[in-house]
Amino acid sequence: MGWDRELTEEEADEERRHVEEMNRVCEEALDEPKPDPAREGIDWVRTADGDLRHPLQHRCFESTVKFWRQAGELGLEKSEDRDRDQFIFEFQRVRSWRAH
Repeated sequence: MGWDRELTEEEADEERRHVEEMNRVCEEALDEPKPDPAREGIDWVRTADGDLRHPLQHRCFESTVKFWRQAGELGLEKSEDRDRDQFIFEFQRVRSWRAH
């Protein structure tokens, strides 16, 4: 496999460039997106936990939680209502979408 020989100068340079590129990509991936303050409420909102979410995603999440609490209070969480299940599924699809 060529592991028992030293790299040529060209191979060493190529490997160094590759490592530097991988380090740069990893550092960029760790950076959290910086929201534009002028776009708050349009492109993003900050949740009570401090997370950033798209406004539509956040509203769907809040509505889903509220709906489930109301269904629980009415004893409907164990019902086999297909329409309700479809309704919750559609909410969860929007809620799981991430806008970053």
